[in-house]
Amino acid sequence: MVLNSLGGLLQRLGRFEEAADALQRSKSISEEMGDQRSLAMAQTSLGGVLQRLGRFEEAADALQRSKSVSEEIGDQRSLAMVLNSLGGVLQRLGRFEEAADALQRSKSISEEMGTNVALPWCRTAWAGFCSGSGGSKRRGCAATVQEHLGGDGGPT
Repeated sequence: MVLNSLGGLLQRLGRFEEAADALQRSKSISEEMGDQRSLAMAQTSLGGVLQRLGRFEEAADALQRSKSVSEEIGDQRSLAMVLNSLGGVLQRLGRFEEAADALQRSKSISEEMGTNVALPWCRTAWAGFCSGSGGSKRRGCAATVQEHLGGDGGPT
């Protein structure tokens, strides 16, 4: 847990490689101890740092592992958050259908929980998803946002 906090602090300081190292150590210790919740947190944080480093494939792998652990332990709140992050990374990788599925699932879980824990981030991710499209693609993307999230893709 301390290494997770250190990783977060190093990330805020812009020291991403050091943050990744701390989070890798946190992940290893969590695995050794069998602490699934801490493992999921470390994987999610590591995915965010790897994304900041432009290492999107590695980020997607870390987030997929966090998703699996969150599903395994039944942590719906963490699952909604990691699915949102995963959607953003998959979008950067050009895996748009997978990104849409992850964002939709994040939204659904948030709604089932009776909270909007991930919904504002989902809408922001969808807005980013659409902003790179031009002309008719942008209109089509806006229609997809409306279909999947019930809005224009902007933050709520």
